[in-house]
Amino acid sequence: MTKWYPVPDRSLGILKAMARTIETDMPWTKKFILTSEATQDIIRSRLPKKTRVLGRKFFKDVLEIQNTLHLVLVMHLYFERFLDAIITKRLKNPKRLLDERYYLKLEIISALGILDNELYRELKFVNYLRNQYAHRLDYTMEDLEKIPNPSLKKMFAKIKKVRGTNKRKKLYHTVLQYYFYFLMMDLSFTFRELFLL
Repeated sequence: MTKWYPVPDRSLGILKAMARTIETDMPWTKKFILTSEATQDIIRSRLPKKTRVLGRKFFKDVLEIQNTLHLVLVMHLYFERFLDAIITKRLKNPKRLLDERYYLKLEIISALGILDNELYRELKFVNYLRNQYAHRLDYTMEDLEKIPNPSLKKMFAKIKKVRGTNKRKKLYHTVLQYYFYFLMMDLSFTFRELFLL
């Protein structure tokens, strides 16, 4: 499977570009992602017809949601809907499972061998992050720096060095936006393989 996550060594350059965007208030990320060939390719050819509307809405929301708590909760819901679509496609009697929790759905899909280990860990991390935000009113930037995700942890450690609380908050948020975007790209490849079978 092709991985879309930024290589950790390149993350500093990505962060510097994000910092410049925040300093100048240029909305290049929204324009780039929504119009990029990769995004359009995913929506057109990689997502099944039943999930194309959901995919378009995901790519729009991942960029437009400005509150980090809201972003994490909504992205979790999107990933859960995609897990539902996989369960519906691969199981004969999926209705009972569709009412179960995200974690159980993910475990079942993993047990069926549908997801590779890396994608499974990332989707499990989405659930972890959602739980952190959903069960703690006081989840802060400092808490984000302690998350158990190696690639994000490295990027957040670099953000910690940026001056200015508001800039750091925006950078944390932007990194999460990119994380969810790239994770959805990976998931779309899994979708393509599943629905071509």
